Amino acid sequence: MTLDQVDQLLGEWKRRLDAAAQVVYDLHGLPAYEMLLGSGKSRLKLTGITGAQYTAAIAALETAIQNYGLLSDLVGRAEDLRKNMPRLLGAGDRIDEIARLLDGPSLPNGARPIPALKEMGEAFHNGQTALAAIDAAWKRLDTKQKNLRAWLNAHNGELAPAAAALRAKLETFKTRTFSDPMGSETEFDSNIQPLFDQIRIAVEALENQRRHVHEAIARAGEMFEHLQRVRLENEATLHEYKAKVSECPPPVAPAPEERVRPLAEKLQQLKERLGEGAIDVVCTGIENWLRTASDLFTIEQRALEANQVPLNMRRELRGRMSAMKAKASARGISEDAQLARLAARAAELLYAQPTPMRQAADAVTQYEANLRNLERVSR
Repeated sequence: MTLDQVDQLLGEWKRRLDAAAQVVYDLHGLPAYEMLLGSGKSRLKLTGITGAQYTAAIAALETAIQNYGLLSDLVGRAEDLRKNMPRLLGAGDRIDEIARLLDGPSLPNGARPIPALKEMGEAFHNGQTALAAIDAAWKRLDTKQKNLRAWLNAHNGELAPAAAALRAKLETFKTRTFSDPMGSETEFDSNIQPLFDQIRIAVEALENQRRHVHEAIARAGEMFEHLQRVRLENEATLHEYKAKVSECPPPVAPAPEERVRPLAEKLQQLKERLGEGAIDVVCTGIENWLRTASDLFTIEQRALEANQVPLNMRRELRGRMSAMKAKASARGISEDAQLARLAARAAELLYAQPTPMRQAADAVTQYEANLRNLERVSR
C-alpha cells in the first residue's frame, strides 16, 4: 500500500465516521432515544408488540453506538501514525501498521473494522427507523388521548356511567402506553375508540334531540295560537252564518273547549318537563301533541271553510245582481216591468235576515235569464 492509498483510505474512513456522527447526533434529538438509550439509570424497557418488533433493533443500535466510539478511536490511532510517518526509514512499517488497524482484526472483540462499519450502518438505519416509529406512536397516542379527554371534559355529565367507564379504561391504559406504544395503539383503536365513538354518537344524538325538541316546543306554541285564531274565526263565522243565511247545509260548530283545553295543559306540562331535563319523555310527548293538534287544526280549518261557503255565495249573488242591474240600466231596459219585478224580488231575498239561499239563487237566475231575452229583442 502506498502513502497516497493510505491517505485515500483515511479520508474515506473520516467521511463515513462523520456521517455516522451526524446520525448519532440526530438520534439524540428523539425523545425515544433518551428514554430507551439515555444515560439515566431508569431506562424504559419495551414490552408487548413494540418489544417484540423493536427490542433487537434498539439493542443493535446501542452496540453500534459503542462500536462507533471504538472505530473512531481506531481511525484516530491510524491518523496519528500517518501524522508521525518517518520520511525515509520505517515508513513501510508504519503503512503496514495502518493497514492492519483498518483492515485487520483490530477491534477489541477481534472483529475487523470494515465489516463492523457495515454492521454499524445497518444498525443505525434500523435503530433510527425503530426510534422514529416508537416516537411517532407515542405522539399519535398522546394526541388521541388528549382529544378524547378534552371531549369528555367538555361533555362532563353527559351519559355519566358510560363516560366513567371510558375514563377508567384510559387510566389503566395509560400505564402501558410508554413501554408498548404499538400494542397500546392497537388496543386504543380496537377497544377504546369504538367505545368513545358510541358515547360520542349517543351524546350528539342527545344534543340533536335537545336542539330539535326546543324547536318542536316553539312550533307547538305557534300551532296552538293558530288553532285558537281559527276557532275564534269559526265562531264568528258561525254566528254570521246563523244570522245571514238559511236553506243551507247545517253549519259545522268549532271544536268544543274540552277538546282544546287539554292541549294547552299538556303543552305546559311538556315545557316543565323539558326544564327538568326529561328529554326522551318530552321528545315522545311533543310528537304525539303535534299530531293531535295538527288533526284538530285540520278539522277546524275544514269547518271554517264549509261555514264560509254560503256566506261567500250570498256575497257573490249580491255582486252579480249589482252588475246585471248596471248592465240593464246601460242598455235602457231596466224599466221593463218584468225585469224590475224580478230585481225587486231578488233584492228582497238577498238582503233578508237570514237570506233563503235557494230562493235567492233562483231569483238571481231568473233575473239573468230575463235580462238576456230582453237583450236579444233589443238588438
